[in-house]
Amino acid sequence: MITICISNSIIYTLIYIVLFFIHTPAQPKPSGFASVSGKGLETTTGGYGGETVTVRNQSDLEKHAGSPGKKIILIDGSITIKPFGKEINIKSNKTIRGVGTKSEIVSGGFRLINVSNVIVQNLTIRDFYLEGDWAGKKNDFDGFQMDNSHHIWIDHCHLTHGGDGLIDSRKGTTFLTVSWCILSNHNKAFGIGWTDKVETQITIHHTWFKKTNQRNPSGDNILRAHLYNNLLEDIKGYGNWARGGANMIIENSVYKNVRNPHFV
Repeated sequence: MITICISNSIIYTLIYIVLFFIHTPAQPKPSGFASVSGKGLETTTGGYGGETVTVRNQSDLEKHAGSPGKKIILIDGSITIKPFGKEINIKSNKTIRGVGTKSEIVSGGFRLINVSNVIVQNLTIRDFYLEGDWAGKKNDFDGFQMDNSHHIWIDHCHLTHGGDGLIDSRKGTTFLTVSWCILSNHNKAFGIGWTDKVETQITIHHTWFKKTNQRNPSGDNILRAHLYNNLLEDIKGYGNWARGGANMIIENSVYKNVRNPHFV
């Protein structure tokens, strides 16, 4: 089921473009479902209170992201992932944040399996597209693959030109917020579901879907999805899709040159 409240104003999109590039504060607080208590957590704090480390290569990123306990991991510069398409495992209680405007993950992404309390901010994640596989049938390369996880906040990230999904939130992943992000130049942008359980709770706000063909997002069996202040632009397939037992509220979103803005 979709409930839609659409504003005619696009002023917020101009504000979005400016604010996207403003550096996030040292300990920002999430909005939406990542801030809601459940499953033993009051909110999403990431690695707050733990050691702060700076990484500049894949080896150090993997070591610290996969370590136990709380940790704030600052990515300084560009890291190219090998082998191509590999997803870096993130364990619970981590903040991963790019330093400045040039921090990026190239040719790979992140994997969150059975974890909680993770924040990823201020990163570009790009170019994990397998040449010739636009449909994503020959690979499972994702920018974010999240299975059975909760209290995740993806904020101020730009995901572009990927393999399978830019963001795949699967198998009961819940208490998730995606905010102030750009998803661009991709086929299957943002998939939610892959489960018979109707328990996922997710917020997507101030996010720009540009030249993303489908799944913007596509949500299956979502208990509560709140989408607001998003911009969907130049999409040949479809925009927002609520499937199965999904309950989705859409507010103040703008659709520009989108073939099918929303449907069930």
